[in-house]
Amino acid sequence: MINSRINFIKGALLLSSLFVLCSCGKPKDLKYGMITDVSVKNVSLTGVDVEATIPVENPNGYELKVDEAAMDLSLDNKVIAHILQAYPVTIAAKTKGDYKVGASIKLANAGALMSIMSLMNGGNKNLNLDGTLKIKSFVFTKNVKVHQANIQDYLKPVMDKMKMF
Repeated sequence: MINSRINFIKGALLLSSLFVLCSCGKPKDLKYGMITDVSVKNVSLTGVDVEATIPVENPNGYELKVDEAAMDLSLDNKVIAHILQAYPVTIAAKTKGDYKVGASIKLANAGALMSIMSLMNGGNKNLNLDGTLKIKSFVFTKNVKVHQANIQDYLKPVMDKMKMF
């Protein structure tokens, strides 16, 4: 009797393990749309806090929670700002939707202000974003490296909103 229980438990664990391994295929990339509905929450001499809406499509069969994001914004390979996510965002499984994202953008140094001003006036066009995202799904956590080149057009709504200040 005890042997049959032990075999049953072993079999259940084996089947559970196989199920988890089979369902954990390589995740599909999220698809992002253009930033809209930008609002400036706070402006200071060292940076700005913003909130924006980003359309996101999650083709995966599970929700993803972006807990933390830390990015560097660089212009001509010089870091001009650091961007930190303000609050976690949960992206539902197998959906297309608009998500509110909050971020704190801090200038890297005093000279970065001139670079930002040049960028706002349509100047230099070599803007890159590098950093990491901390993403959770179920009990799993993964740090994802991000590198996006030539993002000036993508960030245009944010820059336009900042011009008003």
